[in-house]
Amino acid sequence: RERLGIPSDARVYAFSGNARPYKGIDRLVDTFRQIAQPGEHLLLMMRHFPLNPQYALDYVELAKGSDNITAVSSDFFERSEFQNYMNAADVAVLPFVDVLTSGSAILALSFGLPVVLPQLGCLPELVNQDQGFLFDPSDPDGLRDALLATREADLQTMSTHALNRAKELDWDTIAASMANLYGAST
Repeated sequence: RERLGIPSDARVYAFSGNARPYKGIDRLVDTFRQIAQPGEHLLLMMRHFPLNPQYALDYVELAKGSDNITAVSSDFFERSEFQNYMNAADVAVLPFVDVLTSGSAILALSFGLPVVLPQLGCLPELVNQDQGFLFDPSDPDGLRDALLATREADLQTMSTHALNRAKELDWDTIAASMANLYGAST
């Protein structure tokens, strides 16, 4: 957090992923600005979308005028750089407008981050209330309510559950389950 200019005692909400309109970044920024309390910080780590890199750059520019929003964008994040951003977060927020599944959500879980996700596609099957917060994307207050719920949650305990969930989604575990399903020996 020190490297990123984020106070060490802040509650940090993080978005990571490709910067595309269906990711709901605009909704996240607007909602965060409405409810943010002192000591809360929004971190946007966005990969440029090749057909419209300006989309991410607009949020980087917006963050320059804000003390509680940090936005970075790149065509590629080195592993060491990427893990610095993820480890600075307390909660991952992925407010997609339209999605079936999410590699970003699984990645966040692998960093032990509870996730805020819309009830879309397969996402409701990805986490339970011990690992994340689901919201109805058609409810105008859904994202806001989910973000507010993070304030009341035991994020440390949820972090442990999130990491355990990520381990359940490990390819070796999935392969063993599939082999068992088909009666093959592992």
